[in-house]
Amino acid sequence: MYAASRPSLADPARWVFHFREDRIRAHVQLCCLALLLLRVIENATDDIWRNVRHELDRMRLVTLATSDGRVAQRSVALSV
Repeated sequence: MYAASRPSLADPARWVFHFREDRIRAHVQLCCLALLLLRVIENATDDIWRNVRHELDRMRLVTLATSDGRVAQRSVALSV
């Protein structure tokens, strides 16, 4: 789990310090849940998280508001 979170540990602004047991337990559970989510995404897409995140970063959502209403449109995800 530590190796998966290593890039975020390089930024001191993202460090989190907890002193109460319930907060420590919640923090560890959230880290495990995030790691599980990454693994599920990697297994479902047959790709590594870095590539999936890059593809998601390329997607855009635009909401157009007119007198007739609102329309939301997102960009198409293309395989790289």
